Amino acid sequence: MLTQEQLDFYRENGYLHVKGLFTKEEAAAFRQEAHDLIDRLQKTKDVEATWGSAAEVTMTKTSLLHCHDVQFQSALLTRLLVDERLTGVAADVIGSPNVQLHHNKLFIKPPEKGSPFPMHQDEPFFPHDNHSMIAAVVHFDDAPL
Repeated sequence: MLTQEQLDFYRENGYLHVKGLFTKEEAAAFRQEAHDLIDRLQKTKDVEATWGSAAEVTMTKTSLLHCHDVQFQSALLTRLLVDERLTGVAADVIGSPNVQLHHNKLFIKPPEKGSPFPMHQDEPFFPHDNHSMIAAVVHFDDAPL
């Protein structure tokens, strides 16, 4: 699935940006489902995940809506998690077809007021053999840097 050039880039830099993995139509459907899911969840629980000091850093009120383990909430997002295009990239990166889902998170950052997230490291909390724990991020919208 990945080219040798992409794998070499990942090994040298520790990240890889794979563009166009899903079509714009698929991304739009995932985006709509994400917003619908958050709307459903907000009726019964707090889905705000803005970290405590965000307002101090941004000097404004921010928002970060979230859901953990979407596979229990959405069939469409479950299909995304097991889509061979995504798992194939993961398998190539870790060098094994044995891809295991540890957990997943859905975040929605509203335009112009999306909350930043502090620098952190996950590896100490999710140790794994062979340093094969990776994170995959799928953006459903354009995400300007």
